[in-house]
Amino acid sequence: MVDQFSSRLRALRAEKGFSLRALAKMVGVTANAVLRWEKAEVTPTRDKMIELAEAFEVEPGWLAWGIGDRNPRTSVEAIGKRLELCSGAELNAVATLLDAFLMERDLAATDAAKKAGVLATSWLCKLWPKAIRVGGVSNAFGIYTHGQEEWICLLTS
Repeated sequence: MVDQFSSRLRALRAEKGFSLRALAKMVGVTANAVLRWEKAEVTPTRDKMIELAEAFEVEPGWLAWGIGDRNPRTSVEAIGKRLELCSGAELNAVATLLDAFLMERDLAATDAAKKAGVLATSWLCKLWPKAIRVGGVSNAFGIYTHGQEEWICLLTS
């Protein structure tokens, strides 16, 4: 279990294939400083912690304390900030796709999921035009996967 900063740092460095020197150069410290961080002798300053998180593409809070999400793009806060930049039509498209994903998850959790594949596909095909029409497209298609089957939904207005 990776529960300390030093362990998370070592694991990330190994995962990315960075040498001590390479990581040190990326964040503007010596290789000895990185080694001391990995041995839990000292901890980096706040600014260096942020630089490390950027180098590894992880959330600083996750790197420092193991809290929050590791991936900064998938945290609820990050997604919320990105959604704030969307238009109303784009938000409707995202909401429609989320509804489809949630329905699929619910179907997979029931015994009836095997029998409801066509129903789920037809439900998604009815919703998908709302997502596709965001850009004013009147004819388009969507690919929907249910289990191991792929369905192509032809959408015309």
